[in-house]
Amino acid sequence: MQSPDEPLAVSAPLARTWSRTLCTDCGWYHGLWQYLRLFDIASTPPRHAAFYREALGALSAAGHRRVLIAGSADYAMLALVLWACGKTVDVTALDRCETPLALCRWYADRTGATIATTRADLMRDGGAPEPAFALRATAGLPAEALAKAGEGRFDAICTHSLLGRFAPAERPVLAASLRRRLREGGKLVTVNRIAPRSAAETVGFGPEEARAFRDRVVAAARARPDLMLDPDALAADAELYARRYRSHPVHARDELLEIFSGAGFRIERVDWTGMQGRAGGPSTNQQAEYAHLVAVAV
Repeated sequence: MQSPDEPLAVSAPLARTWSRTLCTDCGWYHGLWQYLRLFDIASTPPRHAAFYREALGALSAAGHRRVLIAGSADYAMLALVLWACGKTVDVTALDRCETPLALCRWYADRTGATIATTRADLMRDGGAPEPAFALRATAGLPAEALAKAGEGRFDAICTHSLLGRFAPAERPVLAASLRRRLREGGKLVTVNRIAPRSAAETVGFGPEEARAFRDRVVAAARARPDLMLDPDALAADAELYARRYRSHPVHARDELLEIFSGAGFRIERVDWTGMQGRAGGPSTNQQAEYAHLVAVAV
């Protein structure tokens, strides 16, 4: 198996429904995201499954058992952590939106894993470790166990394409927040795209990209009659997604490395990996160079 089995056909409609009540200003994103994954349109952690499995598996074998997933669009990263480390790993998923956390709990329950989730903003809480976890995945976990789990710092943090969610001026704060959550010697495992230097500081879908994106989503939906989707409704969702999605690309290798080295990390490993894909706008599985990075908190 090249990547963990994910029941996207089951969870995508749940994500779409939950996003209508759990999201605040991000329902346009979380409501469509799992369909983009199901249709193989989105750029997701499983594209980099071999790296994550190797890096996370090595950390688990070395005794790094307490893992924080920092920022999570859905349960994709959780699935990779459990796949690489096994169900005995102590996992916490953190995000500022409840929808991906609900999906993580749903996936954990489905697979028989126990996780903790906490709703927090990496940029606004001062970067301190969580004193307690607000929610849990599996019934019967004692409240005192949850409180104890929040003490101290994590052995490892894993993220995917997190830097693109933050403007360049915000990234030192973000990196420092991640560093404060790690114990000394703890490790950060992450993947991030490296964009051409000519790219703007903030990028979105161009008009042609937006139309092609909508058409690609609709064609994929029509090719899956088993999902019983309304192509017109999905077209409207795709149009809204293309209008609202913005990313802040990292433009160069040295720029990426400086973000983390300046926040108290030592770069242990970085692989510059070319990924194949097709033109399609930000967040899609386009051809690009990615950094596969492991950094140590010093």
